[in-house]
Amino acid sequence: MPRTAYMESDLESFRQQWQQEILQQRQQKQVLKEDNVSIITNKIQDASNLGNSTLIPVIEESNLSKNDGSISFLINSFCNMTFDLLPLNPTKKIHISKLPNELLICILKQLILAGDVNSLENGFALVCKKFFLLSRDSSIWHLLCERIYNVDNHKELVKMCVNTHGNDWRRMYIERPRVRLDGVYISKCKYLRPGLAENTWIQPTHLVTYYRYLRFFSDGSCITLLTTKEPIQVVKNFDKIVSILKISEKSKNFMIGYWKFMNNDDISSENQVIIRANDNGLPKFTFHLKFDLKSTSIGKFNKLSWIEYYSVNNLTTEKTELLLKNESNYYFSKEFLSCNRGKKIKKKKKRKKSYSTQYSHVVPNRSTDWAISGLTSEIGRVPVLFTVYGRNLR
Repeated sequence: MPRTAYMESDLESFRQQWQQEILQQRQQKQVLKEDNVSIITNKIQDASNLGNSTLIPVIEESNLSKNDGSISFLINSFCNMTFDLLPLNPTKKIHISKLPNELLICILKQLILAGDVNSLENGFALVCKKFFLLSRDSSIWHLLCERIYNVDNHKELVKMCVNTHGNDWRRMYIERPRVRLDGVYISKCKYLRPGLAENTWIQPTHLVTYYRYLRFFSDGSCITLLTTKEPIQVVKNFDKIVSILKISEKSKNFMIGYWKFMNNDDISSENQVIIRANDNGLPKFTFHLKFDLKSTSIGKFNKLSWIEYYSVNNLTTEKTELLLKNESNYYFSKEFLSCNRGKKIKKKKKRKKSYSTQYSHVVPNRSTDWAISGLTSEIGRVPVLFTVYGRNLR
C-alpha cells in the first residue's frame, strides 16, 4: 500500500476522534448550564442570612441563563452560596466572622451615617465576596438616599426611585444629582480696585482676595463662611462641631441656614439648590442663595454655580438683590478635611515686607466696597486681603 494511503487513513481516524471529543464537551457544558439554572431558580433557604431586606430578587429562568457579565448576574450567581471568612494566618481567629449578617449591616449603616461612603465601596466591599454582598444590601443604600436627598415626604422618594431608577437605591444614589456631604465647597473671589497714590508718578492698584466656604449636612442644615483665610487654615475645623461654634463666635460673616432642592417633579430644576441662611450679627435680614449643581471632569456634582443671591428684611419684607459680579463658583474639596485629621500644620516662615507687595487685613469703607463685594452698606463689614502693585507712569 502506498504511503499516501496510510496518511489519509490516519487523518480520517484523527478527524473522527476529534469530532467525538468536541461533541462530548458540548454535551457536558449543556448539562452544567441546566444544573446551574435549576439551582438558582429554587427557593433560597439561607436568604435570611443576608439581612432583613432581600438583596437579590427572584429572576426568571430565561434571564438567568444569559451570562451578560454584569454585576447583577454576578450577585445572582453568589446568592445560593455560603461564604466563610478564613484568616491569612491559620493560628489566628477572625472575631468578625462570629457576628451575624444583620449586625454587620447595622455597623455599615452607622458607617454611612458618619459620611464615609468611600470606605464602604472601596474598602469593605473589596475584602471578600461576603462583604461585597453585604455592601450591596438595599437597606443601606435606602438609608443613604434618605440622608442625601432630604425629602419631606418619604413616599415621594420611594416613588422617584421606582419610576426613574428601577427600584435600585444604589443606582439612584449614583445617577441622581446630590450635594456632597463629605467635604466643603470653596469659592475664591478676586477683584481689582484703584488705590490712593502718594505722588503723581505711581498709581497703586489693589487686588482684593477673599474666600467663601459652604458645607452641607444630612439633617438639611448648612454653614457658610466669608473670610480672607486660606482653605488650609479654615477647612480643617469644619468637621468638628465645637470648632464650628468657635468660628461662629469669632467671625461676623458666619451664617447658619437650611438647604433643599427645587421641585423634584420639574426635571429642569432638579439640579438647583436653595439655601436660606441667617447671620447672628444681622438678625434683621435673611439671606437667600440659589445655585445650580453641576459636574466637572474631576468629579460628579462638585460645582455650584451662582443663580441668585438676595436678602430679605424681616421687618419690612423688602427684597434686596446682591451683586454677583465678583463672585466665583464653588468647587468641592475634601482633601483638606482628610489630610488635616490628626496632623499638625507647619507654620510658614514670615516673609519680609517689600515695596511692591504688602498683605494686611483691612475693613473696606461703607460707601465704595459694598458694591464691589456684592453686599449693601446696611448688611455689615467684610474683611478683605489686598495686594498693592506699583506702576510707573513716566
